[in-house]
Parts: sequence; C-alpha cells; structure tokens
Amino acid sequence: MLLDILLFIRNPYLFSLVNNKGEKPSEKTLIKSFLLCILFLLLSVFVISITDMLIKAIFSFSIKRNLEINRSNSYEYWGMYRGIISVIGAPIIEEIVFILPLTSKKKWFLFSVCFGLFFFLNDSIYSIDSYTLIGIVVPILSFILLQVVLQNKESIIPERNFFNFWCYFLIISFSWVHISNFSPINWQLIYFYPIYVLPQLFYGIILSYLMVKYKNIIWPILLHIMINLTGFLLSYF
Repeated sequence: MLLDILLFIRNPYLFSLVNNKGEKPSEKTLIKSFLLCILFLLLSVFVISITDMLIKAIFSFSIKRNLEINRSNSYEYWGMYRGIISVIGAPIIEEIVFILPLTSKKKWFLFSVCFGLFFFLNDSIYSIDSYTLIGIVVPILSFILLQVVLQNKESIIPERNFFNFWCYFLIISFSWVHISNFSPINWQLIYFYPIYVLPQLFYGIILSYLMVKYKNIIWPILLHIMINLTGFLLSYF
C-alpha cells in the first residue's frame, strides 16, 4: 500500500481513472491506512517535540503550549459534547470541505464547494448566532452560478494537470487549516507552524487517496473518525 501512496503523491490523476464501478476498500486496506497514519503521527510528534524545544530555548516561546491551552478551553466550553464534535463532527465537516471536492459527481462537487464557503465565511458552524449574511448569501449565489456553468455536465473530470493541482491544494489546505489549533499565532515564528501540522498533511494524503481511488466519502470519514477517536482516548492518559 505504501507504494500506492507514493504513486498517488506523484500523480493523483491516475487513481481517478480506476475503480469506476465504485468498489469498496478491503478491511485490510483500511487497517493499513490507519496504521500508516499512526506511524507517521508518532514520527511527527518526535519532530514537533524537538522543534518546540529548540524554539523554546531560542525564543522563549512554546507553540505547542498554545495547543494545550486551546484544548483545555475546548473542554471547558463544550463539556461532554467535545468528544462528539472532535471524533465525529470534525471529520464529517473537514471531509466535506477538503476531500469531497475531489469527486467527479457534479451534485457532490457543488455541495462541497458551497459548504466550504459557508464554513469559511462564518465564525462557527456549530452556533446559529455566529452565522453572517455574507456567510449565507455567498454560498447560495455560488451554488446557483456553478449550477448554470455546469448545467450540461453530469460528471466533472478535469484534465490531469488541473486535477493534480486541485488535489495538492486541498491536501495542503486541509493541513494548514489546523494551524488555527495553535492560536493565537506568533507571526514572527509563522515559518515553523507547518512543522506542527505534519500529521494532518499526511492524513490529507491518505484521506485523498481513499476518496480518489474508491470514490466514496464514507471511507475517508471512517478513517478520520478512527484517527480522532484514538487521539481523543489517548488524551486521557
């Protein structure tokens, strides 16, 4: 499977051309995907810890500490619901925003793009009070516009170069959006932050691989839930 992942990184477009019948991944494939994510997580944690120690020694600042504070605040704010949000809610939302746009089906592509706009233009999708007029109107208008532009297409199969660029863009965006977990951001040290989201970068590759190859959002969501559940349970030890 590791070879498959390396081939996918090199050319995601090739995997969009296979499995048009929508075959399901085997349990073995899902388990291997999960173990690869955990392995890379452990390697990333080592790199992140070394990086944070160096930053703390040189700049007297800990980026990792902000993550711990934000997690503590999250516990206090959401209480018992935090587990549901982090384990189930976050994977579903993030897959719709960053993974579902890799679909070739027009209806799901439109939904994912408009939901993504709604996600980014509102302060929080978990609270109706945080919704804004722009955050509601822009996604609706975008849906109408895209529907008109793509009205004669039932499927969306972009050319190779664009698809690869689109896939890389979504993977990087998926990882970089997690930089917000370390807020408030120390902009003088911003060039170090990508190191702290290395786990999410690799997750994005695996999740995108599952989506492009098996053409079903269920499998990336399932894997993401497994990863977040593991992290959530380990946070109690």
